[in-house]
Amino acid sequence: MAFFRRPSRLSATSLSWILLSLCFQFGITANISSTWPVHDNGLQHSIKWDHYSLIINDERLFLFGGEMHPFRLPVPELWEDILQKIKAMGMRMVSIYTHWGFHAPTSDTVDFGSGPHNLTRFFQMAKDVGLYVMVRPGPYINGELSAGGMALWATTGAYGTLRSNGTAYTKAWTPYQDGIARAANPFQLTEGGTVIMYQIENEYGNQWKDVKNKLPNPAPISYMEKLEANARANGIVVPLTHNMPNQNGAAWSKDYDTVDAGGDVDIYGLDSYVSARILLQTYNLAPTNLRVSHNAGPACSPSAAPSPPGPCQTISTISKQFPRPNRPSCPNSKAVP
Repeated sequence: MAFFRRPSRLSATSLSWILLSLCFQFGITANISSTWPVHDNGLQHSIKWDHYSLIINDERLFLFGGEMHPFRLPVPELWEDILQKIKAMGMRMVSIYTHWGFHAPTSDTVDFGSGPHNLTRFFQMAKDVGLYVMVRPGPYINGELSAGGMALWATTGAYGTLRSNGTAYTKAWTPYQDGIARAANPFQLTEGGTVIMYQIENEYGNQWKDVKNKLPNPAPISYMEKLEANARANGIVVPLTHNMPNQNGAAWSKDYDTVDAGGDVDIYGLDSYVSARILLQTYNLAPTNLRVSHNAGPACSPSAAPSPPGPCQTISTISKQFPRPNRPSCPNSKAVP
């Protein structure tokens, strides 16, 4: 994880994790260095990360993550059923957006206690089910929502420039951000809960006036720093993340920010809808069926199902909407046992 509208579809978080996890599970991996250092944020040591994955309580985990938005299902009694189904599908984590306008319908109201606004109840359910949680409060979340989930009363112009560091806008979002951070705080992994990551803003690639020359953009940097400071002041110690709008973004990454511009998060992420065509072209696979050879053998035809115990096994059928590239129909790659 942009300032564009998208049709509803599987979340970037879910799709990216599922596809990448398939790559690891079936041996479709890149040849990457083993010298990348392990990091933590200095505030806790239970959650670390490196070039490969998160490391939770000294265990390396590739997280299969699903997406659920409690405000879209405003019947708390149904939440656990959804969480149980996510767990039953083999997922280890649930990622949630929270909605500023839902929790603060007016400028003088903020609600984290009643009915479907009670996120304490949600975090407890996730803990009981055994799912890690990534919290994504915005204040802008996109999510195909009006104003990207921002409270509509804040969009009248009375609060100045939105998604910036102005005093009026900061005063507008602070009670909401205080509320979600305080709700998540006691459910962090460090407190015996399952919240392992906390996202700052969403699809906000404004760190640089000039990306190539790394010329900082002061107002957006100040805005991100205020949001980060708010989370920390309310006791959030798990890694802070951000979701860039596309693969071309270079904002809020400590690796890219070699000039100490500011506003960087602990773990940089991408809002990347990995298409079947890109995945297949990257790994030189057939465009219609994703097939991986379990032993060296002849190329298999994507138009005919192999007869067991043939050399190829269909993992996932890919939509035929993508044009067939001019390449062999199936590589003789080997899967990891």
